[in-house]
Amino acid sequence: MAEPAESAAARPGSGVALVTQRGRTGQAMQAAARRRRLDYRHAIATGQAATDAVAEALRRLAADPGTAVIALCLDALEDGAALLAALDAARGAGKPVVILHVGIDGAAPAADAAMPAAHRLRQALFEAHGAIPADSHRDLADIAFFLAGIGTARLPAGRRVAILTGGGGGGVITADLCTHWGLEVPPLSPETRAALAPLVPDIASTANPIDLTPEMFTERWYDRFPTVLDLVAADPGIDAIFLPTTFNAPRGNTAAARVLAEFHARCRKPVLVAAAPPPEMLDVFLPAGLHAIADAAHAARALTRIAAHAAAPAAPTPTAPPLAARWPADGPAGADADLAGLLVAAGFEVAPRQIFGIAEPAPAIGFPAVLRGGGAEIGDICDAGELAAARHRLLDQAAASGVPLAGFAARRDVQGRLTLRLLGWRDPVFGPLLACGAGGVHARVIDDLAVLRAPFDAATAAAMLAQRPSIRHALRLDRGSGLDAAAALVSGLSALVAAMPGPGLRLRLDPVEILSDGLRVLDASLAPIATPEVRNAA
Repeated sequence: MAEPAESAAARPGSGVALVTQRGRTGQAMQAAARRRRLDYRHAIATGQAATDAVAEALRRLAADPGTAVIALCLDALEDGAALLAALDAARGAGKPVVILHVGIDGAAPAADAAMPAAHRLRQALFEAHGAIPADSHRDLADIAFFLAGIGTARLPAGRRVAILTGGGGGGVITADLCTHWGLEVPPLSPETRAALAPLVPDIASTANPIDLTPEMFTERWYDRFPTVLDLVAADPGIDAIFLPTTFNAPRGNTAAARVLAEFHARCRKPVLVAAAPPPEMLDVFLPAGLHAIADAAHAARALTRIAAHAAAPAAPTPTAPPLAARWPADGPAGADADLAGLLVAAGFEVAPRQIFGIAEPAPAIGFPAVLRGGGAEIGDICDAGELAAARHRLLDQAAASGVPLAGFAARRDVQGRLTLRLLGWRDPVFGPLLACGAGGVHARVIDDLAVLRAPFDAATAAAMLAQRPSIRHALRLDRGSGLDAAAALVSGLSALVAAMPGPGLRLRLDPVEILSDGLRVLDASLAPIATPEVRNAA
């Protein structure tokens, strides 16, 4: 790697390294950190055009014994495979990487109605390789410094948080924020509540959120506060401690800060102060490695992403399974003509469809159905006997959007069950990718996406499926569903995607029903990706 454009000397007391592609961005982030009395161990600017240098910087920092966390601000990328390999190296070295990827709004394939937004795809891909996404420069610094303060040994074991406040209203608001961002706020165990009862004022609530009331922070009760913190942290149903306040101590801010810093030092679970501490508290917090995140909503989002990082499976295994089906010699045209046959050859069950033309009357069917317009990403759901009305609605949709219809396809609807969506395409930066998430109408409301570079083995596919909350929920609803059989088919599909003929195509299987012995494709298409001009990607 070429020498970095700017490299700060290693500074003791900070385990966070900063990598940017723009020197001015790095300088601004260092200045912002210093205003908060923080600093980076290393600050490296690779140059915007030197995208290979980013991967090399990550590999070097992964090998640096003084670096605990890497903060990466990325805005231009050419070699996606090299970046993913560097992320895997950092993960293998136990060094979390926090990524802020800017400048990709509107990048391919976001314009395709069947595809998730480009930034969401890349975020999911980075998460699959152990990285933690950030949404702003402040977010990037907050997550990185918080991680450096807790270390990898204290990553949360799950998403269950205990919220402690000195007033009820703040606890309720914080609980709403936590659940909104994907954390859980479970009640404390009966044993913990019984142990807390003699230590808190009678008017306090030991449910979760825990309202200690202002009375707890008077001379009469305050000496019991450290024991209260320890008892809550010891509850086996709690994974992290969330403090949306620095509390009002009767002995001043410095004394209050010492109580929290000492708790942070002895607690084996992460302690997150979601408040802006005054300067005299920072004097105590910073040497103890207790990094506060000033905004409770940002803190909840950060902790959710850290918990997802802690629960992520091992790095994907790029082992190509045997190719059970092959693309036709005449390429995409032949594949699109017999997509069902291609999927059957790959081991999938394919549900039958009824095809009829624009001028033909809608056939009579005796089951709930999904009607889709041929050649367009529009559809409608109808009950038995309502196909004609759905056909008129699709014609109205097509006329309103200016999309010509080639015909209609009707297939049985799976009502009341969660299904999968599988998407495969060749990305101009990362190569062949396979995405998996909630399918059908659930895809509109459940943001539950995993993306991996294809191909990968069945064990990696099983881990990808098991990590999706919607899929876990589907498996709980249907005890006959088989994860292993589904994973084998998804792995085989990844090999098919890796062998996809040429760029610019998108293979969509949506919805896909989970069966006890495999997967049933209810709807599938192979079509060109509607791609706008790619910005900062190719």
